[in-house]
Amino acid sequence: THTHTHKPPNHPSHSYTMQTMLKTLVVVATIFKAADAGVCQDTAYPECLALGCLRSGSSCRQPAACATAGSPYIYYDGTRTGLQVNRAPIPASVAELCDTDTECSAMYTVRLSKTWTTGDDCNDIAMLPPHGRNQLKCQEAEADVEPEGQMWTGVPLADYTGHPFPVDGIKQSLAASEGSVTSLTESSVDCAMAATGGNQHCAFPLGYKTDTIDKHLGICVAVIGAGDKWVEIMGSSMSGSSGGSFCVRDRKADANQEGETGCTVSGDLIDIRESGNRPLPGNNNPDKMSVIFYAQDNTDDAAIDFQWRIAASYIRPTNREQAGVAGQEKDAEDWSMMRDGAGYPNSLMSPYPNNYNGTPVFETQTGSSASWTAPVVQLVLALVAMTVMLL
Repeated sequence: THTHTHKPPNHPSHSYTMQTMLKTLVVVATIFKAADAGVCQDTAYPECLALGCLRSGSSCRQPAACATAGSPYIYYDGTRTGLQVNRAPIPASVAELCDTDTECSAMYTVRLSKTWTTGDDCNDIAMLPPHGRNQLKCQEAEADVEPEGQMWTGVPLADYTGHPFPVDGIKQSLAASEGSVTSLTESSVDCAMAATGGNQHCAFPLGYKTDTIDKHLGICVAVIGAGDKWVEIMGSSMSGSSGGSFCVRDRKADANQEGETGCTVSGDLIDIRESGNRPLPGNNNPDKMSVIFYAQDNTDDAAIDFQWRIAASYIRPTNREQAGVAGQEKDAEDWSMMRDGAGYPNSLMSPYPNNYNGTPVFETQTGSSASWTAPVVQLVLALVAMTVMLL
């Protein structure tokens, strides 16, 4: 059980209103009360309406925002991804009224899949399209591998270089003028949650999801598909964020097991660990791990805009005959040495300003055939303009 102290808001004309005092007293009382029901159910009608609860007959129920109807998946360009939205982002004032999970401002379920491998390393299963990476390299790299040893045959991989908007010359040129890529300059919020409509071109740089850690709350994530694999949890503070370090820890660790915790170093987080699942024959242990991203310090004023990603090991054992039971990888303990520790979204940016004339030491490949669309169009327009002037 996690105990949180909620501070009443400051009002310009008076310290507390009766509504604020009532709400604070009810919330604090409920936190310290061992009850299954939430604040709304524990508060009599009509007082519960003043808290922001919804009426349900002669009593109240939690706000509708506490659970996103149907727990939809996020879609990209009409394709369902591996990220399911159980609770869309809500403010602290709403989260504390929910029947459960009052510490979560947003809740997701990650369903790891080979379809969303982060690319380049070709040794993981992940959750979102890795914008800025070409997954097809994984299939090309094993072209000479015996069929029984191939890992990517039949997997619907794609080249996500230049995504989103890979053929939009204007967007590509605007991003390039900033030494950036569209996955860093285009919107990464309000992503589509259906095959049609909404923002079908949400940006997922290297397969990262964008969120905000609000004060006293966290981003709660359940992960399915990790099995007994090794897991990589990464996070990065975004430019313009109000600052503060953040951590990730096991959210619902076993009572006899100390939960894993990892925190940021210089603004970035990387935590490579075992999943914590212990699937044993006949115990019906669910393939599910649960973590929460939360502010490490300055929790009263935390509003940390950050990007996060969860991936799990997917490797070819060196000894296939002794690879272990299904779902396990005998050589996965060495997986961390095969990961790109600098695989954060900002690594997609050019390391040099546009007017740099020196010899480059670092190179970042961000272009694709689509990236040349705008320069060609601009050249054609310039030639047309010159022709018109000469007439």
